[in-house]
Amino acid sequence: MSVASSVSPEPVPPPGRLGVPLAPLAAGFVLAAALGATWVAWERAGVAEERALRADFDYRVRDVERRITQRMMAHEQVLRGAAGLFTSSHQVERSEFRDYVASLHLEENYPGIQGVAFAVAVPAAGLAHHTREVRREGFLDYAVWPPGLRDPYTSIVFVEPFSGRNLRAFGFDMFAEPVRREAMERARDQGRAALSGKVRLVQETDIDVQAGVLMYLPVYTQGAAPQDAAERRRRLVGWVYMPFRMNDLMAGILGERGPELVTRIHDGDGAAAAGLLFDSGGVGTTTASAGARLEARRALQVAGRSWTLEVQAGPTFGARLERATRPLLAFGGLATGLLLAALTWVLARGRDQATRLARGMTRELLEAHRDLLVSEQRFRTMADGAPVLIWMSGLDRGCTWFNRQWLEFTGRSLEQEQGNGWSEGVHPDDLQRCLDVYVGHFDRRRPFTMEYRLRRHDGRYRWLLDSGEPLFDEAGTFAGFIGSCIDITERKVAEEERGAQLARVARSERGAALGTLAAGMAHEINNPLTPVLAGIDYVKAQLLALPEPVLAAWRARGDGSLLEAQAALDDAARGARRVRDLVADLRSFALGQHSDDARCDLASALDRAVRVAHHAVQDGTTVAVDLPPLPSVVGSETELVQLFGCLLVNAEQAEVARPNQVRVSAERRGDRVVVRIADTGRGISPEDLPRIFEPFFTTRPVGQGKGLGLPVAQGIAQGLGGGVEVESVAGEGTTVTVTLPVGGGS
Repeated sequence: MSVASSVSPEPVPPPGRLGVPLAPLAAGFVLAAALGATWVAWERAGVAEERALRADFDYRVRDVERRITQRMMAHEQVLRGAAGLFTSSHQVERSEFRDYVASLHLEENYPGIQGVAFAVAVPAAGLAHHTREVRREGFLDYAVWPPGLRDPYTSIVFVEPFSGRNLRAFGFDMFAEPVRREAMERARDQGRAALSGKVRLVQETDIDVQAGVLMYLPVYTQGAAPQDAAERRRRLVGWVYMPFRMNDLMAGILGERGPELVTRIHDGDGAAAAGLLFDSGGVGTTTASAGARLEARRALQVAGRSWTLEVQAGPTFGARLERATRPLLAFGGLATGLLLAALTWVLARGRDQATRLARGMTRELLEAHRDLLVSEQRFRTMADGAPVLIWMSGLDRGCTWFNRQWLEFTGRSLEQEQGNGWSEGVHPDDLQRCLDVYVGHFDRRRPFTMEYRLRRHDGRYRWLLDSGEPLFDEAGTFAGFIGSCIDITERKVAEEERGAQLARVARSERGAALGTLAAGMAHEINNPLTPVLAGIDYVKAQLLALPEPVLAAWRARGDGSLLEAQAALDDAARGARRVRDLVADLRSFALGQHSDDARCDLASALDRAVRVAHHAVQDGTTVAVDLPPLPSVVGSETELVQLFGCLLVNAEQAEVARPNQVRVSAERRGDRVVVRIADTGRGISPEDLPRIFEPFFTTRPVGQGKGLGLPVAQGIAQGLGGGVEVESVAGEGTTVTVTLPVGGGS
């Protein structure tokens, strides 16, 4: 029986039995619920708006407070720079002060500053001299004002920019005015910046009159800053100061959003009208009723002076309470309620049609599900019977299913392999490459083929050829990947054996060709060397066979000619024999042949190599051989003696700053034997280490090395299936490591 036929259709209620009577009730209930939700949202929106506005207002108040504090600190730093100009110079010229202030770009960087000035302290006894000195600069009408007898005087001698309103301050004695004098004395006695109370600046005209304040910083004579008030008064030179017009200053501080707030600053701790320094809304301004609820008062300390900051929300700030959020909520809630009520009416009346449609779709889905189950069962049966390993993955790249052959191959369960569990069996050397290929082709929806090693249930790794294909449904939508794997281990082994065989053939052919070439070179070089050596020996014999009177006369000359001739002949003989030995080493390096079937006792070969190399041992050099029982290795004794002989000669002839100690040790590692030959010579420099296996490259002086020892040793070791590595630390010694395969049957 099919799945569809086993489901009996339910009776369909007649139209109108439920829809018509319940439609008005359901629609009314939905409308009431929507209106209730709208009212709750209305109330919460109002509370949220007030909280948001209060939070924004508090932030703006803190921002105003921070801006004022930071700006006044910046102005104080400008004064410190000006004071440093006077402290570091014996006498500041008017041009120096002008250039310094011009470099500050006051209008761009410090808006609101009326200027930077310097007032000098003048004792009453020195007033006439001071006046003459300033007039000598070209200011013929200069005088300290206001007139009157007092001690001391102060005079504004430098003020920049020296133009416009600032010209009115030239020569003004600020000590003559109590508010300014209080701030100047406080700055002088405390040795730090001091802000004055509210004053009318001498720069003011009858137009746009503003409240003003001044910031003073004392300047003392050169040397360390005075430590007490009495010393500060004695060493006082004057004050650098800044005059501020408060409206201009605050316009630069409050910025573009300043008009949204009504900001007032009072001098002192109270809010008296007489101490009002700044009012952004104008005297007597009132705020909107909404904004009046938002106000704050803060106490500020600016350069030793107390300011009271009052901030209220302005009319434009209060208007933000009247945003359209709540009306929009009301309109949206009503519209949504009506729409939902209408939809409820329609849905209630259309229930019968929807029910019939749902039952029809259910039957179709059941039929489709049955067909899918049958298709899936057929596929899995076929995949489990296939002689290959099959896997499937989903849209998240994780594998969802593996056939029976895969699970039998790995010896793991489906749950263990699902997701990324299958990657645990991939060989570590292949894992990253395998994942890169899979993820890259998965993301591009492209088929792929790759080879990697997978661990079998017995723990051995087998080579697999994995082919993956993307899956798409009938609509062309990507649904995942499916892949199949076949075991190609035998093919890989055959390829490796074929590669090794080709390498052996190539090595044999190379050895034969180089051997023929070396043999020919040896023949061509040795043939002329033989008569040369014979001729040298003959001449030496003839010299020794000269009659004694001739030799006596020769010696009597006292110029050493006979000895020089004999020494020259000895040098020529040594040179000729060196050429002959070089040809022999070259032939050994070029041939590099060995018997694949040869086996040799390593201890015997090393002992013979030590004896062969013994003649090259320098005075004070010791050779220590420490060998445990070792198996035989691949190679003939002749090859191994030549291999280790070259390395021992190199080690024993190493340049040393202390007695050279050569140590030979060995150990077995699996199917390899590792031999180390270490010396305590000067070592090899890092720049020479990469070239030590190049033929004819040597670090020894000319004539003391042929540069073939290490290349010959490397060629022999590689021909036997092993290798040679060199480690060296300059000044500490060199260690040569030889790796050789163990001979069969060991």
